[in-house]
Amino acid sequence: MTALLAGLRDVGHGFGSGARRRVVLRGVTLDLRAGDFVALTGPSGSGKTTLLTLLGALRVPEEGDLRLLGQDVRGLEGRALGALRRRIGFVFQRHHLLRSLSVVENVEAALHGQPGAEPARDRAAALAMLEAVGLGGRGGEATARLSGGEQQRVAVARALVRRPALVLADEPTASLDGRSGRAVVALLAALTSGQDCAVVMATHDERCLDLATRRLHMEDGVLKQP
Repeated sequence: MTALLAGLRDVGHGFGSGARRRVVLRGVTLDLRAGDFVALTGPSGSGKTTLLTLLGALRVPEEGDLRLLGQDVRGLEGRALGALRRRIGFVFQRHHLLRSLSVVENVEAALHGQPGAEPARDRAAALAMLEAVGLGGRGGEATARLSGGEQQRVAVARALVRRPALVLADEPTASLDGRSGRAVVALLAALTSGQDCAVVMATHDERCLDLATRRLHMEDGVLKQP
């Protein structure tokens, strides 16, 4: 059996208190294993983004148990929590590239602060990942010169250059046309399939659901099979 990368048991989470309290997740149970590419669908406000923040160790669940990469998130803080987050890659709807940096420098920035970081090795890793996402030879360009789809490819390269065990993508195709969006999702699927990791992608994009190995649906904070 492939490695268990994340396990949630009866996870509940909400915001606010008293009359203003809003429950966002209800009794979520989920296992993620190496090789999983999960498409997470559901309407806005259903809890998809909150679930991703829990999987990214950005929040601790109010109820239930959450283990990420073999560790109980509740018992982590400080450096240990930071080390766990560095093993997780994030791809967002907006690419959040730094316009003051070149394409390769944006990817390379994800490696800064890593244990044993070496500038020459980091630059080589960033260039290799740009080659993998189809942007070889363009590392020296300004990000503003790239199309929207190309900029999102740089964001994918930045997320994957650290070889994360878990990749979380929040609406990564929302600002792209159909062709570019599908290309980005296909890229995520291809690049992660051989890296012994799992991907969870929150999406409304019906055009790329066939690329996922599993599909789950959020409705009013409850995780369901579609």
